[in-house]
Amino acid sequence: MFKTPNKLTTHLSTLSLALLSCYASAAVQQLDTIAVTTEDPSHSASASQAIQSLGKTIVTSQAIEKQPAVNDVADIIRHQPGVTYNSGSATGEYGNKRQIDLRGMGAENTLILIDGKPATSRQSARYGRNNGRNTLGDSKWVPIEEIESIEVIRGTEAARYGNGAMGGVVNIKTKPITDKLKGSVTYSLNVPENSKFGTTNRATFNLSGPIVQDVLGFRLYGSWNKTKQDALDANPPIVTVGRNGSPSTTYYAAREGVRNKDIAGRLSWKITPDQVLTLDASYSRQGNLYAGGDTESDTGSIDSATFDMQGAETNRVYRQAYALTHEGKWSWGENKTYFQFDKTVNSRFPVYLGFGTEGTWENHNFVDSKLTNYRFSHEMIIPFEWHGDHKFTIGVEANHSKLNDADSTSYDFVNDSIASVGSLGTIPWLAQGNRDGHTSASEYGVFIEDVIDFKQGTIITPMVRFDYHTVSKSNWSPSLNISHDINPYLTLKGGLARAYKAPNLYQSNPNYVLANRQNNCPVNGQALADVGSCYTVGNKDLKPETSFNKEIGFELHNQEGYKLGLTYYHNAYHNKIEADTNVLATVKNPNWEKAMVSETADTAIYKWDNIPRATVEGLEGYLNLPLVADKLDLSTNFTYIRKSINKTTGNPLSLMPKYTISSTLTYQATDNLDFATTYTRYGKQLSRPNNVRYMHYVNNPVVQERLGSYGVWGASVGYKWGDFSVRAGVSNILNKRINVTNSAASKSNEIGRAYYTTLKYSF
Repeated sequence: MFKTPNKLTTHLSTLSLALLSCYASAAVQQLDTIAVTTEDPSHSASASQAIQSLGKTIVTSQAIEKQPAVNDVADIIRHQPGVTYNSGSATGEYGNKRQIDLRGMGAENTLILIDGKPATSRQSARYGRNNGRNTLGDSKWVPIEEIESIEVIRGTEAARYGNGAMGGVVNIKTKPITDKLKGSVTYSLNVPENSKFGTTNRATFNLSGPIVQDVLGFRLYGSWNKTKQDALDANPPIVTVGRNGSPSTTYYAAREGVRNKDIAGRLSWKITPDQVLTLDASYSRQGNLYAGGDTESDTGSIDSATFDMQGAETNRVYRQAYALTHEGKWSWGENKTYFQFDKTVNSRFPVYLGFGTEGTWENHNFVDSKLTNYRFSHEMIIPFEWHGDHKFTIGVEANHSKLNDADSTSYDFVNDSIASVGSLGTIPWLAQGNRDGHTSASEYGVFIEDVIDFKQGTIITPMVRFDYHTVSKSNWSPSLNISHDINPYLTLKGGLARAYKAPNLYQSNPNYVLANRQNNCPVNGQALADVGSCYTVGNKDLKPETSFNKEIGFELHNQEGYKLGLTYYHNAYHNKIEADTNVLATVKNPNWEKAMVSETADTAIYKWDNIPRATVEGLEGYLNLPLVADKLDLSTNFTYIRKSINKTTGNPLSLMPKYTISSTLTYQATDNLDFATTYTRYGKQLSRPNNVRYMHYVNNPVVQERLGSYGVWGASVGYKWGDFSVRAGVSNILNKRINVTNSAASKSNEIGRAYYTTLKYSF
């Protein structure tokens, strides 16, 4: 199943067998004491707030209950320090399909885990020329009501997780199996005041308990969710008059609706009090409800002819995952080992692969993109004492990914229907017509980490990780994190890490071809008639993206729970993978006359390639004030992006606000009654200052557009009596609206005031 050089296979196999035999031959014993402890967030005095520390946030289930998440836990995570929420593209394409972005490194560099296991279904969506995907990401696969906690790890500590964690990691932990038979049924409703925006209905059930007391337990949950699509004219339409004098109406895409169905089961077998075997199985179906549809063009506009598709499903994502996990305690420490298989089928309307229509529908016949992953992970945690307390971890990982997306490799050099001038020329080393849509990659990783507590308020954590990827080859990711208590009230923390990301399965596939004519081609300084046409092709020789991450911060705190934390981070990004950076070759354009270009205007062939440098720099912080113990808590988090720049183009890496400040006040009036209110302020948002394609210079002067700063305020109240609980609230009380327009800085909707409620019955 995994393919890699024989020598490497031998080394990894030998190491894996040695690690497994190391504990398989050990006598099974119950450890009386292991010097590794973790705080239980649910017992914190401020469990209703996210628990903050330098570089890490834990959002508890109690905090989640008090936040107005519509249908995605990203609505809550986006308010944590170091987090922005964007489409991952500097142009803002697919603007209403935003994802979690840690420290401005882009959604592709934020690793989403579910119970510690990667969720990568978004990689089944075609990767566009401007680094965007038509996807809702991987934060929707667990219903909000079934989340026990969310751990957000930012920056240098995330390097140990390997590929795709350059910005950080979000680990969504599901609720555990209960020791008694318990269950719950929950219904949630979210209704925007403006009827042009979609209403959400969500229902969830949970059942958990023992089958054989203290030996075999189970958990089963399911969820149904529907968010109605926004009206086609939710954003104000624009009427223009064409050359023939006829008016034309253009709509800017609003938010698509979502129809989610989830079911998941778990069986847990306590072989002994110290050996647990867990089997997980889950299935999800996620369908969109069309609302104009974001595109990959700079305007994001759609034609009124698509009105008849309003509310139809044009994209369906099916995800199934199965995992077998073993957790054990031994005389020497602990282990966690799992095998996982997950499969995603991304079924959607086929789209054009170039020109001004790239990313828009070609027809209404569904085609499938299939992504499968086979994963193995084995970790051993060995505590010992030697000049301090050590928590030594060694881990081995392997992953094999296969992608089959025949439609995205179907560009026909001779007969493609969208090339109104005919063929742009043939790439000689690629077959004509449909090419193989299969591509795959295997990855193997080994890491060693040691958390050393010198018992003098100093903790040092060195880590080194080695990865081998069958496309981008070898990579080393060392890191060093240091935390020191200056006194009982002041802690300093700093870190250095080299993190990395391998090329994705579209960027590295030579059969993935995108086409353009003249205006959409990169600028070379010629007159328009000399620009000709261009292709962009995948590149199997890509290097891995790497980032040298640095951070330093401090925290002031006391025993009453007051905290003030501030962290500065600087990420030096190397070899970022972008399209259209180097001319690979040229081919003759056989239709140069019809295209109204000069005979010498050949078709240039570009490839996905590594750009030298980019920089991301910023500040993040938090202020926690338990104003009245166990009663009144005030929490403020902020993120400030000081710099985000691609040093080749001078453009930011993503379209995102300059800063985000979020303050939450919670009041526990009685054991049964509580209040919560949140105010979030978003800084100005600027479009990219430099254009990179010829069309921008011909049709649009280089003008940096601006979306001004604005604030959103919400409040809710919750009450519990017996087995029933209810929460009701209002989001965006001041009714702030942001519309998607032809401005390059305004690419997502702020829908205004909405009312929500959640009813829950537990038994």
